[in-house]
Amino acid sequence: MEKAWINGNIVTLDKAYRQCSAIYSKDGVIMALGSDEEIVSLAEKRGAEICSLQQKTVLPSFTDSHMHLLEYAQQDSMVHLETARAFEDVTAMLEKRLPWAKENEKWICGVGFNQDDWEKKVMPTRKDLDAVSEEIPITIRRACLHVSVCNTKAMEMMGLMDGIPEEERENFDLYEDGTPNGIIREMSQLRISSAVPALKKEEIKELIVHGCTKLAEKGITEVQTDDFHSLPEEHGETIMEAYTELAEEGRLPIRVYEQCYLTDEEGLEQFLAAGHYTGETHGNFTIGPLKVVMDGSLGSHSAYLRKEYVNDPGQHGIAYYSDEELYGYLKKGHDAGMQIAIHCIGDAALESALNALEKVQWENPRTDCRHGIVHCQIMDDRQTERFRKMNMIGYVQPIFLKCDMNIVDDCVGSEMASQSYNWRKFIDLGVHLSGGSDSPVESFDVMHNLQYAVSRKNFETGKSWYPENAVTLDEAINMFTFEGAYASFGENVRGTICVGKEANMVVLDRNIYETPQEDLDKIEILETIYKGKTIYKSR
Repeated sequence: MEKAWINGNIVTLDKAYRQCSAIYSKDGVIMALGSDEEIVSLAEKRGAEICSLQQKTVLPSFTDSHMHLLEYAQQDSMVHLETARAFEDVTAMLEKRLPWAKENEKWICGVGFNQDDWEKKVMPTRKDLDAVSEEIPITIRRACLHVSVCNTKAMEMMGLMDGIPEEERENFDLYEDGTPNGIIREMSQLRISSAVPALKKEEIKELIVHGCTKLAEKGITEVQTDDFHSLPEEHGETIMEAYTELAEEGRLPIRVYEQCYLTDEEGLEQFLAAGHYTGETHGNFTIGPLKVVMDGSLGSHSAYLRKEYVNDPGQHGIAYYSDEELYGYLKKGHDAGMQIAIHCIGDAALESALNALEKVQWENPRTDCRHGIVHCQIMDDRQTERFRKMNMIGYVQPIFLKCDMNIVDDCVGSEMASQSYNWRKFIDLGVHLSGGSDSPVESFDVMHNLQYAVSRKNFETGKSWYPENAVTLDEAINMFTFEGAYASFGENVRGTICVGKEANMVVLDRNIYETPQEDLDKIEILETIYKGKTIYKSR
């Protein structure tokens, strides 16, 4: 298939050919860039289809370098609590789902609440949810995904009213009388997903297609996604089968790079024994890095800090692994040739991760590992410098500032806060910085991410947060295009508009370079093109 696009404002992000008005592709590969006259002449000579871009701005299509696609698709059908401004709003939203839950004998699952947005900033407990129903199991999950609250029925169905496992006690909150109050944190939330009836493979496939379709609507043609936790009783086999089958059936519309969350060494051993490895590819589906979670979240005070929380004296957060355990786990993955991506939000978690990664590389030198840190939030300048020295990837989510700018200084103090989320310093040091959303924690609308990356300002409230640490618009776009491709070893074939690369493009409804910062989030996607084919077009 040969096709020409003309009459556009095409920003290639390629230094050798920054801008042009027309593109020619064959079989999904860019064959020529040039003026309208040059490309029209070529198209007429070869009998290709010619499409006018109507002077719209075109960029390379986007990559979201860290999200949870399957969880997003699941949550899309749950009760959404983001707009609640009081617990009474949550109650009303959950009560609307009661007739359906009773008729279908289902759990009521809510997502996205954030008590910091409520009039009374108090975390609810199981007795609060019991007021909605004592017969139907109910669970609601905080926007950060690191905390859930369950009613008594749900706690009973998980067997948790009879006692909390000793090894997980720190993840459960209690009433004064010592009984569980329904608040469950971090890894112990897997008990909830284990109790809710498991998804069948065909259900997983339909959810994946739904999620990919929604991503394409936002100009995203590659997603790097952490999905295995959606079926906690296994190590990703059913989910990998679902993706592989969709790819073979031609039903996977975008590229998927799986960040493989395997929990522990036993899971990794089973994964490796089954023959899986970073780079294993089935059409549009590729196995990516070993995903490791080192700590929790800042809002729940479970991010692992070197110093105690300023607003929670004595509390340092939670480390999921000891230094010895983390080293052993990473060594097994590194020695097997896996790329590694580690969730670190606190600076103590980051220090442990950097130390372990440096040690395994010195013991077994490998070229082009592309190991990285997911989130990279609380850190000092010295740790940022280590990223440069170790050639690490930073997977960052600029949209996190929307909420985090309200809590970081309170948690860690202004000195540490001013050094954290410092994308300006990362880029000045030449660190590879890829952009993501962590959806469903936040929206995967890239325009919202770009707005916070370049402004570091919430235009709804007017609050600005260390604006000196912002990046330029080109640098922000690069995080969601070229650097996203780099994170999946694909920068030579995608990420910029360049002859010899895939014809992956996004058409915008206005010139992004002439749009004020406060209006960046209003930019709409008119068309998404993947390998020369339109996979989304607005009406």
